[in-house]
Amino acid sequence: MWSLPLEDQPRSMSKLTLPPSRPKTRFLLVGPLSPPTTGQALAFEMLCRGLGVHDYDCRVVNIQGKNLPSLGRFTIVRSIETLHALRRLVGGLNAGYRRVYIRVSRSRVGFVRDMLMIWSAWLCEGHVIVHVVGGNYDDFYRTQPRCWRFVICHILRRTHRIIILSERLRAIFAFDSTLDGPHLDSLDRPILRPQRSDPWTPVVQR
Repeated sequence: MWSLPLEDQPRSMSKLTLPPSRPKTRFLLVGPLSPPTTGQALAFEMLCRGLGVHDYDCRVVNIQGKNLPSLGRFTIVRSIETLHALRRLVGGLNAGYRRVYIRVSRSRVGFVRDMLMIWSAWLCEGHVIVHVVGGNYDDFYRTQPRCWRFVICHILRRTHRIIILSERLRAIFAFDSTLDGPHLDSLDRPILRPQRSDPWTPVVQR
């Protein structure tokens, strides 16, 4: 293909520079992966694949226990698995993955794990998005002692967004009015959408 020598090209062409590449948005995804295969794991893997298709830079922290009968119960093995997951979370935060997505549990043992994850991300100035899969979180809250209810509210207030499945489930967080409004979002509307002020910052869209 014929082309002009660089010195003979118009000045506007010789000084032409390509625009800087757009940085990929980084996500730290915390949830269960197979094996063992569960509905929660399959849904979480679908989310991971979907974000990958849309060219997000994602790092996954697997919180799936290898022994299904021990899920939801305190065991030494499960505690060690949680500590390993927490170490990977902190490593991702230190690597620059500041947007953290966490699928939260509705058991006390699971909440302790979620609490450690949310606190770690909050202390590292992470942008925390928690996803409540299903309903009945208000039932979980009401069955806890008063001290635990205080801790639950305190931890949830450290998050930036809480995702629920539908607008009809807003009532499950009626126990704390500070969690309603823009803090609470549903899957009835798109989840990830760029902000007008920063086109590369994903947020939960109302």
